[in-house]
Amino acid sequence: MKLSTPRFKGVAPKIPPRFLPEDMAQVAEDVEAAGTSLKPLRALGPAVASAIAGAKTLYRFRQNDLSAAPQWFAWEHEVDVVRSQIAGDEHEWTFYTGDGAPKATNKNLAPNSGGPPAQSIPLGVQPPSQAPGATEQEYAYETEPATLTITLGEISSFTNRFGLKVSLDGGQTFTHDVALTGEITASSVADALNGVAGLTAEVVGGNVVVKTSEAGRDVSIHIKYAEDDYTRKSGQGQDAWPPRLRIYQAHVSTIAGWVADKGGRVFLHIHRNDPVPEVVHHFPRGAFNAQILVDMLNATGFLVAGMDGSDVYVETFHPHIGEGAHLGLAFWQENRNHNLTFDAHGNDPHYAEVTLNSTDLSLLNSEDDIQYSLDEGATYTTIQVSSTTPAAVAAVFNDEPHLVAVTNGTSVVIKTAAIGYMAPPPGHPHSRVTLDVRYKTTTANVLLATGRTLDVLSKETRVYAYTWVSKVDDWERESAPSPPSESVDVYPKQAVSVSLPSGPSEAQVTHWRLYRSVNGAYLFVGEESVSTTSLVDGVTADGLGEEMPSMTWTPPPDDLQGLINLPNGMMAGFTGRDLHFCEPYHPHAWPENYQQTIDYPVVGLGRMDTTLAVLTTGVPYIIQGSHPDVLVAVKSDLEQACVSKRSIVSMNGSVFYASPDGLMRLSPSGSELVTGALLTREQWRALNPEALHAYSHDGKYIALYGDRPGGFVFDTREGQLYFHRRDGVSAAYADLQADRLYTVAGAAIRAWGEGDPVTGVWRSKLFTFPQITGFSCAQVEAEGPPPDPPIICTVFAGGQTILEHAVTGRDPFRLPAVQARAWQFELTVPVEIFNVAIAQAMSEIASV
Repeated sequence: MKLSTPRFKGVAPKIPPRFLPEDMAQVAEDVEAAGTSLKPLRALGPAVASAIAGAKTLYRFRQNDLSAAPQWFAWEHEVDVVRSQIAGDEHEWTFYTGDGAPKATNKNLAPNSGGPPAQSIPLGVQPPSQAPGATEQEYAYETEPATLTITLGEISSFTNRFGLKVSLDGGQTFTHDVALTGEITASSVADALNGVAGLTAEVVGGNVVVKTSEAGRDVSIHIKYAEDDYTRKSGQGQDAWPPRLRIYQAHVSTIAGWVADKGGRVFLHIHRNDPVPEVVHHFPRGAFNAQILVDMLNATGFLVAGMDGSDVYVETFHPHIGEGAHLGLAFWQENRNHNLTFDAHGNDPHYAEVTLNSTDLSLLNSEDDIQYSLDEGATYTTIQVSSTTPAAVAAVFNDEPHLVAVTNGTSVVIKTAAIGYMAPPPGHPHSRVTLDVRYKTTTANVLLATGRTLDVLSKETRVYAYTWVSKVDDWERESAPSPPSESVDVYPKQAVSVSLPSGPSEAQVTHWRLYRSVNGAYLFVGEESVSTTSLVDGVTADGLGEEMPSMTWTPPPDDLQGLINLPNGMMAGFTGRDLHFCEPYHPHAWPENYQQTIDYPVVGLGRMDTTLAVLTTGVPYIIQGSHPDVLVAVKSDLEQACVSKRSIVSMNGSVFYASPDGLMRLSPSGSELVTGALLTREQWRALNPEALHAYSHDGKYIALYGDRPGGFVFDTREGQLYFHRRDGVSAAYADLQADRLYTVAGAAIRAWGEGDPVTGVWRSKLFTFPQITGFSCAQVEAEGPPPDPPIICTVFAGGQTILEHAVTGRDPFRLPAVQARAWQFELTVPVEIFNVAIAQAMSEIASV
């Protein structure tokens, strides 16, 4: 039987020694025990630079130039430092909180090493506290004349008789009569209009362009011209109309039913006005239809009957026509249970008649013709009038053979000599008698144009605000806006002089930008250096620039802590229970609307991939989102407070920190108390976690006691815990570019683990057996020749030391003849050790 340990792991003080796994240790100090070989930890390397003695924060600067000697910032207190995410940053802008108000520095401002930056500027830019002054300037209005273009089509409508009439007072009075003589062309019209004072006219492209000599929106041209047209008045005649009846198909069907039922007891009674007597007719029983009725009516000798579609019509012959004529039909049964009656009266004849009233006569002109038509306008006869009085016009119409005209006061009534039906009934040959009279009239058309006063439609109300701008070493920062100016009412092109009430209070401010309100937004007007205290805004609305980006860009709070970089150009920090976020890629701007408040005071912040871990005095929070305005806060699944801000370490997609119960690990996949299986709460509390400060290096969480020498290492990949005895380390910085962990020890900066090996100690578990057992030999396999000092292998049996052996090589060595139920061994580790074996026989050692 043998005991063999080819893999060496760390400690788990929570587990009693006898229950430890075979490769775990009771003691692992100043050794790297991560589950493979056993290696001694190394001391701190030689000093590479100096720093403030006992510094609590260390940061490597000048990371852009790795070939140059490192430059270091160090502070006596806790400070959070991040590098900028400014695009194209060649000056290595660096930001930090915890040293007063948040600050920014770069390689030009901070050439020193070993202490805080020699120079810095505030991270944010305070907005102006006073409103600008705004005064409108005198405005010279730009005007244009009224311009009217008369087209060739319009010119073709001009007449010599009417000419042109021109108004220059908005069309109220047409005081300028322009005569047109001879052939009317564009040139003759232009020449005529040039004779009107205040107008100029020229032929352009065949058209006439007329302009006023004055300009402005109150200037106008109205040109009235005559276009010939005819006014037509019509009348229609009407012949004498006989009484006419219509018996509809439905009535015929009803009568047919009676005849079929009653026969000779169905009677028709016909009566007319005298001297024709009444006629009574009876129908024998049998068939009856509309044609039988028509034939019976036509047989009377004084009626005309016929079919109009499915209906029957009937009327009287001449002379029983006209207004006094009457016709009545009645159908009834003998018992008079049912009857139908029909009545009709005639109408008198009428002439076709047209009246020319006083308005018509006033529009006549002795130079014009009057025309009439007796065939519904197919052809017209022209007559001449020498005077437009009613008597003269009536006399002219009386000379026509088919017309009769009389005067009626100021009107003339013209009638036809013939009469006729307005609408002849079916089968009648009468023609329509009509009369149309038309005379030439003039419709006055007006061409008009108005001048313009450019851009003087209405005034607009403007409000101004300005921002401070800092341009230092290729980094441009813009503040939130000033209070708004008093409003000014100006025309769209009117200039406004804007002045600053005072200069900036911060020396780094180099410029100021002016913005103007448009539809609820501030648009860019211009930029000036701070040495220029006024700016004239003569920019038109379409020439304004971008909307003010910095409307909400307040500077970070003066007491901001925990500054940390996040993806997508974001930074985060905290004050009390409030979380603050910068505008992406604008580290100086911290809008208040991005702020989030959680339940507990914040202790510190960590980052896991794209997620922000918020460690508090109560429940941790996870903040997720790609932009500050969409961030969501979620409580962690384990309620473990953070007891030390300096214990927070972000590494390998997780955040580690000291909680009251042990070392916590937060990740997007869940939370875990990683020392929960290794240390009891009491054992953890004995380490005084409130004083811990920790750092990441090579996948390891390296913690140091803040109140005494030493600390521990937790291998995050293997889950192994071991301790170290480093003394005097007050701060450290994980340099990812150099893959080193630099520490501050005293006043020197030294690299972790780059000194000589430190002899460590590793004690195995307590191996127990049900019966007393003895072992006779042991072997330790190590790297290289025997070290100096040598490896000391101490063997314990039954709780007593039975051997302390200085290992000189790989050869086995004998153990005292001791028997016991409990065995364990301990190694000093000056070099790497690969295996330890304890056996009952040498042959068992050989098989290891």
